[in-house]
Amino acid sequence: MSALALLGGEKAKNKPFPTWPHYDEAEEGALKQVLESRIWWRTPGTKTLEFEQAFARFHGARHGIAVTNGTAALEVTMAGLGIGTMK
Repeated sequence: MSALALLGGEKAKNKPFPTWPHYDEAEEGALKQVLESRIWWRTPGTKTLEFEQAFARFHGARHGIAVTNGTAALEVTMAGLGIGTMK
């Protein structure tokens, strides 16, 4: 086994990581449209609902739901599977 880079061995990665996040003018325009609409919640006619529908179609699913964070995603998943109770 070769030595770790930390101990003088060869580095596994020599190029810097690319800048993040990656986006282009189309994504910048879509974000600006949402920001300027001042409608940032999941209500009828919003980009969130459009995203949910497009995401579900892309994955061949009947439904899709956007959530705020990973914790909310786990809670929604567990509730959908009938595991535990949500408070």
